[in-house]
Amino acid sequence: ASRDLGAWFTARVSLDYEDRSALVNNYNGSIFFKDSREFTDNLSTFEDHQALIFRASLRIKLGQKLVSFPDRTFKAGSDWPTIWLHYKKGIESIAGSDVAFDLLHAQINKRYSLGSKGDFSFNVHGGVFLNTPEFFIDNMHFRGNRTFVGYPSDYDRNFLLMPYYDFSTPGDFLQWHVQHDFNGFILSKIPLVRQLNWQLVAGHKYLLRDGTDHMEWHLGLDNVGFGIFRLLRIDAVWYRQFTDALPEGSNNSGFGIVTGLKFVI
Repeated sequence: ASRDLGAWFTARVSLDYEDRSALVNNYNGSIFFKDSREFTDNLSTFEDHQALIFRASLRIKLGQKLVSFPDRTFKAGSDWPTIWLHYKKGIESIAGSDVAFDLLHAQINKRYSLGSKGDFSFNVHGGVFLNTPEFFIDNMHFRGNRTFVGYPSDYDRNFLLMPYYDFSTPGDFLQWHVQHDFNGFILSKIPLVRQLNWQLVAGHKYLLRDGTDHMEWHLGLDNVGFGIFRLLRIDAVWYRQFTDALPEGSNNSGFGIVTGLKFVI
């Protein structure tokens, strides 16, 4: 359920009951592989259980105004960032629920237009578990990518080259995503290149959790294509990871190319 509380606040609450069971890899059919294959277990296996989950969120949009007409009302924009406050609780011993945890987390994000210099956006998200969840499924999971394909509309909250669940955590966490789209501010000044109408994009992503961090820097070309079919964005991505499992001062690092699709497949 969602309800507006004046011009600045929106509240959302939900109560979900989940009957959980782990998926098992057991499909051997394939167009390309004719021999039978053995599958490893899924990343997280768990006993079947039930979960009663309560969620409450409050969105704060300072400076926002309500504009009313006889038949409808809509919200005008604001120069202030959007703030989200979230609370998630696993309720134990009701309706057979087996989960018991409390999670508080908050998010702040905004996109600014800087005129001819392009657009700047940021998204910061952090939180803390008050009680440690028993099941891996209730950890905080972050949006990673193990392919070389992405969707630019999600880049303000997705990592481009981070494993899907390696950094999931039942503890404190902080992540941010910062990006600047120069539009034509730089490439339009380069002879010949400006004829392509490509746009330069740069960004930084960071995640810290439990003494481990993952960070990415990316530099890309947006608006790639021809004519009206400019549906691609191509990013060069450098990443670095520090973990407690590595010797002090050492890190994992790497490089990759991610092709962003501005359409859904």
